Amino acid sequence: DRLAGYRLKAKGHISVETFYRFLILDLLKQCPKVVYLDADLILLRDPAELYDLDLGDDLLAAAVDPDFSGQCNGANADTMHYCQEVLRLKYPYLYAQAGVLVINVRQLRQKIRVSELLYMAESGSYRYSDQDILNVVCEGRIRRLDMAWNVLTVSQKRRMDAIQSAPAEVQEAYEQARKNPYIIHYAGSIKPWFDPNTDFAQEFWDTARKTPYYERLLAGIRTQERKAEFSEKVVGALRDTVKKVLPQGSRIRQAAGGRYWRMT
Repeated sequence: DRLAGYRLKAKGHISVETFYRFLILDLLKQCPKVVYLDADLILLRDPAELYDLDLGDDLLAAAVDPDFSGQCNGANADTMHYCQEVLRLKYPYLYAQAGVLVINVRQLRQKIRVSELLYMAESGSYRYSDQDILNVVCEGRIRRLDMAWNVLTVSQKRRMDAIQSAPAEVQEAYEQARKNPYIIHYAGSIKPWFDPNTDFAQEFWDTARKTPYYERLLAGIRTQERKAEFSEKVVGALRDTVKKVLPQGSRIRQAAGGRYWRMT
């Protein structure tokens, strides 16, 4: 009901419910801080440690997104252009991943209203939906979390290529975080409950066996595996065709490349 009248549409595989996190500022306004966690996570460390952080005047605490950082650093030239022309970020290599957040509710409510955040979302200008909006609104006032608190899985070649293109300090932080993750984040369209061989899948299934949903998850794997395999083949074929047909460095190739990165 609180979103009635808004025309919200998320991008790629993300659902419109991603914008619900904006409502935290109203629904939990009595709380000084809120720890927000995406649904596709495995916790290996007590998240109360996040809540105990003293944010001071910072609006958020979040880890740097190594995927986005790598795109900006050459993996996808269109992403840096997007940062400069649309997001207008001063520090694109410090772009925050929004799957794990500590929100300074009081400070953020002073900065912006929920209605303003939803108005930005309605514009349709943002490729990464609410994550882009939070980076735009909060830039310069984001406390950097150790990347171990939000270790992105690399089940897609595209993400692996991007992280390998990130600045050296970002790459190093990511590799160190993988050795001892506090939170594993199955971000992206490939999930361990679709493909049991994906990155960090063992940790997911070890946890799933302890829940009442284990058998239900197993029952859905075969169907999802077929869908994921078909999707990967289609996207791969389109990528290869674009490389062969469109001239290197052309605007149309850059636009097609940008579409590919958003699809995956």
